[in-house]
Amino acid sequence: MSGATLSNVQLLDDSTMTFDATLPGTVTAGANHLVIMVPGSGAGLFTGSSGLCSNCVTYQ
Repeated sequence: MSGATLSNVQLLDDSTMTFDATLPGTVTAGANHLVIMVPGSGAGLFTGSSGLCSNCVTYQ
């Protein structure tokens, strides 16, 4: 989704984070995917890691 912004991002431990999200008015209500990407510091654009949580975020 384009146009989303995050603020107040906090890493609580190795597997938990919290954040506030501001979403555009065109977002469809219901379950959506969440992708977290951490850029790498190595050679190339596609280094680093990412995680996907399918249908784990609900917009109301």
